[in-house]
Amino acid sequence: MHQPRDSDAINALTFNENVLSNPAKYAIKWTYNLTVFNLTPSDAGLYRCTAGGVDYDAFLTVVDLPTNITIEMVGEPVNGETHNLTCQVSKSLPPPEVKWLVNGIDMTSRAAVSNTTVSPSGYGEVTSTLSLALDESLNGGGAECVLSYRGWDHAVRATYTIRTIYPGGYANSGTGIFNPGTFLFPNSGRNLTSGLPSGGLVSNQGAAPRGTFLIRFMKQSASENINWELQQYQP
Repeated sequence: MHQPRDSDAINALTFNENVLSNPAKYAIKWTYNLTVFNLTPSDAGLYRCTAGGVDYDAFLTVVDLPTNITIEMVGEPVNGETHNLTCQVSKSLPPPEVKWLVNGIDMTSRAAVSNTTVSPSGYGEVTSTLSLALDESLNGGGAECVLSYRGWDHAVRATYTIRTIYPGGYANSGTGIFNPGTFLFPNSGRNLTSGLPSGGLVSNQGAAPRGTFLIRFMKQSASENINWELQQYQP
């Protein structure tokens, strides 16, 4: 027997090996196995097998995969800031459940999901937004929007490569520049090394005040080479 989705009526389909409904739609094999051909949304719902006076129920979900899935990041992805990743699912039957994976880690609990424009036929759109705190460890990493349906996990997934940038520089090429600030040498008669690496820059005795920028180049991989160039700077 079949009870369509959103219906109170339950219809007899077969008796033993005899098809009582449309033989082009249903078939019986070995008395106990029902086959449904050419699935449409109207085939979804409750299916009941009665044997020995006992009812056994199963629910069939008919899935029409979305016409489009997109992942976008809102705003310029600067390290140290929080930005949103948005997964948009278009025209799916039924609207799926959405899971977020970032570098293989499940971050679904941090996402906000909204279903929109669900039609009477059951088709709808889903928008899921994940707030992500960006840092250099995420550059080049992967975000995945994974869609699941009742009885069908991980049916579809969309991927997005995270490309972050550093304040004052770029990371899309794999190299970032970070300027943590300025060290000002006082006009004094002593050397100043405090706050600088061992063996770092010092001020000359009696020298005029000068500004020094400390620039750190961030390696994105162990095999990446870094070239340094020292230029004269007059404040």
